[in-house]
Amino acid sequence: MLRVLFLIGALCATFHSAAAQQFVLKDFTGAGAVWVWKDKAAHDEAMQLINAGVHKTNPMMVMVLVACIVDPGTKIIMKDMGFVTHDIMIVEGPKAGCRGNIPAEALGSQR
Repeated sequence: MLRVLFLIGALCATFHSAAAQQFVLKDFTGAGAVWVWKDKAAHDEAMQLINAGVHKTNPMMVMVLVACIVDPGTKIIMKDMGFVTHDIMIVEGPKAGCRGNIPAEALGSQR
């Protein structure tokens, strides 16, 4: 029983420390910027609109789903780490405090 409690405590400490670490954003699309979506639902909706080509004829339908657009290399903290997307908060630059959702591919290594 003590071993199980120790294992659970170690796992909780691992997840907490990973969430508290700082990461940077990376440009995985070649666009020169990283788009942070308002939330997971906005991210999903934006991907559907982009896949349908709506962004070419009516870009405002996509832009209203954006929380902020930042430069690659911008420092972030992880709020919730998922497999496909992550909830993050920008912690440096003019967009500091911006919160939103990014694709997992946009997560760069720690500085």
